Amino acid sequence: MVLYGIREQTHDIDMGCTSAMADKLVTDGYSHQLTESGNRKFNYGDDIEIFENWKCGSIEHIEGIPVISLEGLIEMKQELGREKDLKDIALIKAFRMQKVIDS
Repeated sequence: MVLYGIREQTHDIDMGCTSAMADKLVTDGYSHQLTESGNRKFNYGDDIEIFENWKCGSIEHIEGIPVISLEGLIEMKQELGREKDLKDIALIKAFRMQKVIDS
């Protein structure tokens, strides 16, 4: 959301990975929990969460960094359903609406 300009800063980073990378994280000793979909979720340090096979929508590049599309980000946050994610969805929708108004 920071790279899109929706927020100025973030307190954590959510990342997606392949099953092969998740297997490597397990081999390297990282503990995980299973999500409702049966995929693994890793806490990588204090502020990074890595979700196995967690990709919705298309990938865009911002400043050379691959990021999930806003549509995919909304879908992913709806799947998580945490209070902070629901607030983020509202911010994303307001951001998209403002871009339409500014066009």
